[in-house]
Amino acid sequence: NKEEILKFFNFHGMAPPNAFIVVEGYHYKTRTESVNGSNSTRRERCVDFYYNIDITGFIYPFGKVSMARNKKTAYKPVGLLLEEYLADRNMMKSLQLKKKLFLGCEFPV
Repeated sequence: NKEEILKFFNFHGMAPPNAFIVVEGYHYKTRTESVNGSNSTRRERCVDFYYNIDITGFIYPFGKVSMARNKKTAYKPVGLLLEEYLADRNMMKSLQLKKKLFLGCEFPV
């Protein structure tokens, strides 16, 4: 039933996502190895520090499911996508909820 699935998604949209900032510092070392009389040089990434900062408590505590998409189409109203999902007779179909946090700015990855 479409309404029950939508209630499920909206209920889970009310919980804040777990959000972390990952902080990592690293440098590169160049290593030279001798193998069978020939030298080979490679760059090796060395991590100096790595930690996560939990920012979950700073995020507004709820959200709402409004638009969704499948792998083949652009974004649609979630009700329409649920109707298509329920009409599909494929026994191997799946439905997945992913939360995204929109901060109004983008960070390089």
